[in-house]
Amino acid sequence: GEGDSEGLKQTIGLSAKLSVYIAIVSLLVAQLGLPLFLTWLRVPDNLMSYARTYSGIILAGVPAMMYYNYCASVLRSVGDSKTPLIAMIAAALANIVLDCIAVFALDWGIAGAAIATIISQGISGIVCSLSAAATQQQTQCKADCQYPFHNTPPFSLIITEKRPSYKMDAFPKERSQKNENL
Repeated sequence: GEGDSEGLKQTIGLSAKLSVYIAIVSLLVAQLGLPLFLTWLRVPDNLMSYARTYSGIILAGVPAMMYYNYCASVLRSVGDSKTPLIAMIAAALANIVLDCIAVFALDWGIAGAAIATIISQGISGIVCSLSAAATQQQTQCKADCQYPFHNTPPFSLIITEKRPSYKMDAFPKERSQKNENL
């Protein structure tokens, strides 16, 4: 609401970097620790191969999940909370369809269900990205830009022209004076 587009660019860029780092670390820790985690969960021996297959594939999809979460948080930060919801609904519907195709039509079993889930998460991230590209003002990344993927929506997202402007003078004087005394 302050109109600080440079601050917004910095925040979005740093958030993108942090999301990438967290996705990489989470992926490595989860994949390397999977056997130990399944042991801690006391997965029965007769189900261990299924659990390893499903969990291994799902954990390989952590970057896709992080991408959706990052895209959704960027959209929410500029006031668009509807698109992430629509993206998640699209992903849920895609997951149902892809599960049926992967498990029944392609006979991929439990691996197919996991792959369908990852693809669905990717779809939700793509829906958010496309929405950001279609509805938000984009800009060329300047030399001092902090974006690791500066030409990829929503990383190229700056601010929406529809963003509301909030000013302190819109509040009654009593409230403004109370805020100044804090």
